[in-house]
Amino acid sequence: MTPAKSGRVVTGHHTPRIFCARFGFRRPDRTRAIRCLPPQTQNFREFGLVVTTGGVLESAGPKTRRPIGNAASLSKWSRQQMRLHSSETVGNHTPSRIPTDVRHAIELVSTTGRGPANIQRLPGRNLNFVAESGDRKFFVKVLDRRESTQRIEALLAFERFNALPSVREWYRGPQLIDVDTEHNAAVFEYIGDRATGSELMVDMRFDTKTAGRVGELLGRLHRSSHDHVPISAPNYPAPRPQHLHAIPLDQLYHLTEGEIEAFRNCQKDHELTRLLEELIADSESNGDRCPIHGDVRVDQLLIDDETVMLIDWEEFRIGDPARDVGTFIGEWLYRTILDIPTGRGDGTAFRRTGDSSEIVSRAVDKAAVLAPLVQEFWRSYTAVTHDSADPALLRRACRFAGWHLIDRLFAFAAGVAVLPATHWAAAGVGRAALGEPDGVIDLFELKVPA
Repeated sequence: MTPAKSGRVVTGHHTPRIFCARFGFRRPDRTRAIRCLPPQTQNFREFGLVVTTGGVLESAGPKTRRPIGNAASLSKWSRQQMRLHSSETVGNHTPSRIPTDVRHAIELVSTTGRGPANIQRLPGRNLNFVAESGDRKFFVKVLDRRESTQRIEALLAFERFNALPSVREWYRGPQLIDVDTEHNAAVFEYIGDRATGSELMVDMRFDTKTAGRVGELLGRLHRSSHDHVPISAPNYPAPRPQHLHAIPLDQLYHLTEGEIEAFRNCQKDHELTRLLEELIADSESNGDRCPIHGDVRVDQLLIDDETVMLIDWEEFRIGDPARDVGTFIGEWLYRTILDIPTGRGDGTAFRRTGDSSEIVSRAVDKAAVLAPLVQEFWRSYTAVTHDSADPALLRRACRFAGWHLIDRLFAFAAGVAVLPATHWAAAGVGRAALGEPDGVIDLFELKVPA
């Protein structure tokens, strides 16, 4: 469904009505079309977006000037912790442990997008590849320049954390060889071909045993010592609430058509902004801070018969454990929605002539197939953390699960011009979960043990 244009402001919404009925999702008010852009960005009116050229939001409508950006959205607690516990500065680190030929490959890939013929390019949002030097193989990740310093600091902090004897008792993963700050790259040992969690999910080989291992792994992480764990500004999923108030002009230039469509609709939804800001305030006021991974998607898992490895520790920090738990639950909630039109699980594909009641029924049936995985994950997690009597953690985690579905909308939008209705539907379910997390708890039949 393509949004209809009314004057200079784009209106319209994509969320199928059925998800409004099943999860109590209310559509945003379409009468409040947004076209408040500063005079120097008048040519962006056609996008229906709010944009800022600096730290002040300017409006072409009612006079509005208020500070925006990361500093404005941080809680008092976060700002204090950043001042008291600032992480090490990466600086101009010399990557002395990276072989010369691998460093040459990094330079070529980061500057030209291409590399020597002997590298193996890998999928991912970053520039990932496998390089060889003699008889050794290395996995190389070239990070987005805009956030590379913070991410490299987190990787180095995790290596210090992982050196603790108490951590090495339960964690196994690829070793960080070194970082190349000049080219924003991190080099790891290559540990061979292992299935990722996303591959197992798609092939329906992600079993309850594996889900339980993930729960135990996260439980051990959250119960670990705070030593060497950075306390830095939280890096929340997309869309960040400050961008729902206004998108920095320099970031607008990098958006795809799909991302513009996503921001255009989400900026109109003031209730969504309120729900996200409310969750952030609730999460940051939670006193149970611990080491967190920060991005526990299934494609961050490397799995074999003996081991589950959680990789990509670029968001490693002290934070709310509900963030990790909610992201993993959100992965299966997202899979539930994507599976509605398919024959996965029950072998029957959705009929085009099916009505709204059939869509609801299929959503419940698909969730029932995946529920044992989520239940075993949660059971194993609470068996390790011993704080299973805290219902607030599960409810907050299910709100983060909802945010994860909206984050997946923006992740998909980064590579397309038009967003399919299924992804809007998933975002609608996520929005509902932000306000009514008990819906997710009931859907997967999760329980807080006494």
